[in-house]
Amino acid sequence: EILIMRDIFVLPGQQQLAERDEASMNTRLDIWGSALYIIRDYPLTGVGLNMFRDGRVRALYPVPTFPNPVLPHTHNEWLQVGTDLGIPGLIVFIGLQLVTVYALFKGYRQSNLSAKAVFAAVGAGLSAHAFFGMGDAITLWDRFAFVFWWLVALGGAQYVLHGRKIQL
Repeated sequence: EILIMRDIFVLPGQQQLAERDEASMNTRLDIWGSALYIIRDYPLTGVGLNMFRDGRVRALYPVPTFPNPVLPHTHNEWLQVGTDLGIPGLIVFIGLQLVTVYALFKGYRQSNLSAKAVFAAVGAGLSAHAFFGMGDAITLWDRFAFVFWWLVALGGAQYVLHGRKIQL
């Protein structure tokens, strides 16, 4: 990691890591600004599932610093849900996340060792997904999104399986 951060492997004439990161962060800020404008203009409905990349939306809310005319997603999971489903959809999504965290926490505290391992693994997977989702995003209705839904379902199933033993 240190060698990568110090640009040891960068060939002469190749872009330095710091320059690339700075450009990437500036572009992300512009993308997030575009997403916030969409949420402001369509607070109740959003622009529709997976429509952030649509040419009509991109024409209304351009991101001039992004080199490609097709912008696949907002690079932030919560902003993606907000642009797709509006503020009510975002509230439901955050509520789903909070209920899942609560169920995992309660289940972990009140179950046996093997169940704790499942609760911890699901919690770790969802934490990794949430951390990644703050700076990038796999939209919840696109490729590889099934992993998020599988983790939520696995956590819920484990909670229900041990629900007879868990006191709310």
